[in-house]
Amino acid sequence: VFCWVLVVPWHWAAYASAPERFMSGFVRKHWIERTMRAVEGHSGNHFYYLRGLINKHHPWVLLEVPAAGWLLWRVLSGRGRSSEVLVISWIAVVLGVFTFAVQTKLRWYVLPMYPALALGVGAMFSGWWFRGWPVWPIKAAGVILLVLWIPLADIYIQDYAPGIKELSDAVRSEVPAGQRVYLYEFH
Repeated sequence: VFCWVLVVPWHWAAYASAPERFMSGFVRKHWIERTMRAVEGHSGNHFYYLRGLINKHHPWVLLEVPAAGWLLWRVLSGRGRSSEVLVISWIAVVLGVFTFAVQTKLRWYVLPMYPALALGVGAMFSGWWFRGWPVWPIKAAGVILLVLWIPLADIYIQDYAPGIKELSDAVRSEVPAGQRVYLYEFH
């Protein structure tokens, strides 16, 4: 209900201000065309979002993948609480819809999945904590995973961002030769 309260007024106002433009530009172009075919060169295979999670969400992916597996195991084995069923369903629906139904692939399409991944990690850790598991092995495993990630991080240095070549040309024209450029979130 809360989502409808936020979403419906904007859509209603946009439609009321320009019905033809809303239907052709927004509904047809952004909902139907982007679903049916890859628009503006934003295509990808069924691994696009999983690859994006590995390439662009590290080192957190080291916790999210085991958490999603743990939640899936709990739900399929019948041990999952309703909150765990909600979280794994949330991840599956967002990832499934944008992987298989929507043909245009843009990395921010799956942003609604990120809170569910964080909740899954929290559920995994709290599940271990409240079952009486000692805390030090969990902390040690986290530290070991993060330390092991350091040498492996270069594996994913290949970037698939379409505009990265234009950025490099702009940097070359502005930065003197031999100077380093530091980028934050360059992917």
